[in-house]
Amino acid sequence: MPYVTRGTIQLVDTGNPANDRILINPADDYSVKHGNDRYCVFLDPAPAPAPAVIGAAIYHSGHEFQFVPGLKDSLRTAAFQRTLLELIVDPAPPSTITKIKMPATP
Repeated sequence: MPYVTRGTIQLVDTGNPANDRILINPADDYSVKHGNDRYCVFLDPAPAPAPAVIGAAIYHSGHEFQFVPGLKDSLRTAAFQRTLLELIVDPAPPSTITKIKMPATP
């Protein structure tokens, strides 16, 4: 099941373009702090009405995400412009960003 978050990103250059990754700087609404650690929260994109239990995935802010190759140019542009994105992740290992919405809008 895919999950969604919002935030800005940083590209992580691994020296091999096929292995480049991104770090997500989550928007405040998609961030949780525990002690000194910050986490990025991904939620079910179609939340159920309250008080239903919703699906979520939580990653440490230092987690490096893979992304589908077709997103690289858009992600690079968003990183340099610090554009707020809506990112959809497939949480199955290796945690791959599969879609983006740029800029993120309600």
